[in-house]
Amino acid sequence: MEQDILNLIQNTGTRIIGPNCLGLMNPHINLNATFSADIAKKGNIAFISQSGAMCTSVLDWSLKENVGFSAFVSIGSMADVQFGDLIQYLGHDPKTKMNIISYPVSQNSIATNYFPGHKPQTPEYDTERVPEKLFLSWNRRFRQHRVSLI
Repeated sequence: MEQDILNLIQNTGTRIIGPNCLGLMNPHINLNATFSADIAKKGNIAFISQSGAMCTSVLDWSLKENVGFSAFVSIGSMADVQFGDLIQYLGHDPKTKMNIISYPVSQNSIATNYFPGHKPQTPEYDTERVPEKLFLSWNRRFRQHRVSLI
């Protein structure tokens, strides 16, 4: 069925996120195309994760800590849209100043291959890759520095 859908959209310019994903949010336009009843707060950080469970945890944390996002995406099994596609897209989004990418440690080399085409890191725009295994310790560091990022 997945391949049938990909065949159907071929040459139409249509892209598909997923399957097996939570969905996506764009808080700046109040778009919540996820299974979550809550929407992320507005901010300038894009969060991308393959894991819907990781997205749910980060969303819950961000609402408690008052951290906002420009985009919030669970990418799932990546039948069509990949990490690099989102990085490139968000690189042109004026509301996004930083990408945070969370990916399974088992896909470290895969995720690394997605980064050549993204916008160069500058003081105005940055991409930080965070393996899920390291997310909790990274999360403590982020909380200490979030004021300077937001």
